[in-house]
Amino acid sequence: MSAIELRDVVKTYPDGTSAVTGIDLTVPDGSFTVLVGPSGCGKSTLLRMVAGLEEITGGEVRIGDTPVNKTAAADRNLAMVFQNYALYPHMTVADNIAFGMRARKVPKPEREKRTREAAEILGLTPFLDRRPANLSGGQRQRVAMGRAIVRSPEAFLMDEPLSNLDAKLRVQMRAEISLIQRRTGTTTLYVTHDQTEAMTMGDQVVVMSKGRIRQVGSPTSLYDAPADLFVASFIGAPPMNLVRAELVRDGDALAVALGGSRLTVTPEVLARHPDLPSYAGREVVVGIRPEHLQDEEFAGPGREGDLLRAEVRLREDLGREVSLLVNPVPGSSSWSRLVLDDSATVEDDPTGAAATLTATVHQRTRLRDGDVASLRVSLPELHFFDPSTSLAISGSTPGSVPGAATHGAEASSPDSTTPQPA
Repeated sequence: MSAIELRDVVKTYPDGTSAVTGIDLTVPDGSFTVLVGPSGCGKSTLLRMVAGLEEITGGEVRIGDTPVNKTAAADRNLAMVFQNYALYPHMTVADNIAFGMRARKVPKPEREKRTREAAEILGLTPFLDRRPANLSGGQRQRVAMGRAIVRSPEAFLMDEPLSNLDAKLRVQMRAEISLIQRRTGTTTLYVTHDQTEAMTMGDQVVVMSKGRIRQVGSPTSLYDAPADLFVASFIGAPPMNLVRAELVRDGDALAVALGGSRLTVTPEVLARHPDLPSYAGREVVVGIRPEHLQDEEFAGPGREGDLLRAEVRLREDLGREVSLLVNPVPGSSSWSRLVLDDSATVEDDPTGAAATLTATVHQRTRLRDGDVASLRVSLPELHFFDPSTSLAISGSTPGSVPGAATHGAEASSPDSTTPQPA
């Protein structure tokens, strides 16, 4: 097992298109690191450069203490698991798992021993004599995992391995992959566009956009303290509510003027955003997670200045909770709707449309379409962003994004994968 280190890695195609620019990243030894971002952000290109399947334009990739820029893919001792499994249809499960070992002339007794051990870990022992056509999607994915495990690689590289599975099987397989990684302790670099996958599987998550890193951190840190508007809008399901608002003085305190309501800025918020007082009298972007908007009837006692009045536009019953889409109360000031491009740069909405907020409330709420709701805002959980820079308002140096590279790409090429045997 080895750490993977990327130093100022760049990929530029012959036509001048930048896929990734200035990537600095360390994948710690034994960690499960997930690259996540929208299609075309460069995450698969980055993975393929680590694997040796894509030429590096600039920078350095190190596996352990060894630079591997000039090392052939076959000599990097990495095991790659692809989106389409890349199994040989004419071979049995046992032969598919053992294929790489046979190509490297591992003695037959050792091949059979490793194959049996991998099959036991993956629950494939009853299927060793079957061919891929006679397996379910989840079983085929486990065979691909088995072929990677028996190599005893320095690291696993996985490129959206669950995207071809149905929703229920994806949930099952992401748990199985996480358990296998913990059991083997192998350094893993995993690519996905699904932020739920990233948050549930990774102990380190790398959020990418337009060929550069926006933030690196644990799932909790990304959720609780997004570095900029892109991370705030991308991480979380449903996503964070983001609206323009004015930060005003309310006596000795600060408040957020949001529609016809004024939300108090609490000491907890000021501790997280120490630069906030300098924005008094200015426009800011306020972020509120849906679960931090609660029906007053079920929210319990609150603080002064924590109620938001809104009209229910749509109620969605989800079983254990209810999702409400709410609009400003008719006659009150509207909430300015943000228009964010794919890197979350704030633009004016040419239609002048009001924002619709999402609230995730108690399953027994009596609120229905058309009702006027009093929603209690969890004031300590408010987030604030600078609309001109899109960065979180904090005490950090202006323009810095924790964990991110300092320069990025304006365009990216579509991610691609070329299935090859692991």
